[in-house]
Amino acid sequence: MKKIEEEMKKVEGLALVGELAAGVAHEIRNPLASISGSIEMLKEMNGNKEFSSRLMDIIIAEVERLNQLVNDFLLFARPKRANYVEIDLSELISETLELFKNSPYWSHKIELKTHLAAPLPIYSDPEQLKQVIWNLLLNACQEIDGGGTLEVSTRIEEAMDNSVPNALIQIRDSGNGFPEENLPKIFTPFFTTKEDGSGLGLAIAKRIVDGLGGSITAENHPQGGAMITILLPYHPHQ
Repeated sequence: MKKIEEEMKKVEGLALVGELAAGVAHEIRNPLASISGSIEMLKEMNGNKEFSSRLMDIIIAEVERLNQLVNDFLLFARPKRANYVEIDLSELISETLELFKNSPYWSHKIELKTHLAAPLPIYSDPEQLKQVIWNLLLNACQEIDGGGTLEVSTRIEEAMDNSVPNALIQIRDSGNGFPEENLPKIFTPFFTTKEDGSGLGLAIAKRIVDGLGGSITAENHPQGGAMITILLPYHPHQ
């Protein structure tokens, strides 16, 4: 029986590799076609500098898109080894929010509401957690780009079996929420409903959270909008 289980794991591993390879090939094909087409047109140009400049901008943008895709894929396929230190989770989220609000992805049309329990000490990797929070904020803001509410909360979540409690993070937006049929696939690599999305943001978030000993779930809030919940081991001060 053990040998059969090991063989099944190998088959599942190969299937995952196949799915990832197919996803990478699909994502790379479009920008490569765009780059190739632009280069062919440049070869046929006869001194139209304005049009040539636009084509060069397309090539540069597609190369940057490919580079980001490769970086995301490597982050998913080979996550960095965690560097555990004691941190205040609420403080880390507050700092990440400030950085995000000063990024090109933030919109003044978004109303931010925070409910951060402080202090909220945990042992974790601050850089990896910032990556997760950033990805989730980016996803939420894309859903309410035309305006809406973004809520970010932290608190201590008591365990049902009286074991060690968890530190909880919730990020909720006031958008349309997840289509119910998509919920089981939300964290699947390369699954996306966005035209320009790679489908790796949430997959990377799950990979990191799992590696840090936590869990991440996606659901639709009863009052509307999408909500992501992360649970991480709580580390109270001794």
